[in-house]
Amino acid sequence: MHKATWDLKQVEINVTGTYDWDNGRINCKQSKTSGLMVGTWSESPTYQAPDDAGDIELQQSVDGNSFTGKWRYGYSGDWAGEWNGKRIR
Repeated sequence: MHKATWDLKQVEINVTGTYDWDNGRINCKQSKTSGLMVGTWSESPTYQAPDDAGDIELQQSVDGNSFTGKWRYGYSGDWAGEWNGKRIR
């Protein structure tokens, strides 16, 4: 398991941010009713699929202090792993 610090910002339904694993980037839209964030992740060196980018789905907790989710390489096929996080500040 790898640990990374994420810095996410939300403006209306748009959630964007970075994380410190391979200079990662997140770009999602969040449902106003369910809290589900759907979008993409990308990482250096290329920030391109299939090896350095793909889909992401993150479910925000009801209190907004954590999320659970999944990611995959590229934009189709099986999910490759899970991402889980909690607010630290």
